[in-house]
Amino acid sequence: MPALVASAGITMDERIRNLMNERGHPELLMNVDDSDLEARTLEALEILDRDSERIADGIARTVVKNLN
Repeated sequence: MPALVASAGITMDERIRNLMNERGHPELLMNVDDSDLEARTLEALEILDRDSERIADGIARTVVKNLN
């Protein structure tokens, strides 16, 4: 995260879910047992490509907050 690489999360517990919500990116969160995981993953990749700067800003805010 300190490198501000735009990323999505596929989770099976609360850790990644909490992180993505803290970052303000719930649209980039998927569960391993989602019936439409393939489609949602493709959608997340398109969002990452299209909105990488906005996503990096959310990551930066979260890194700074966690360092404080």
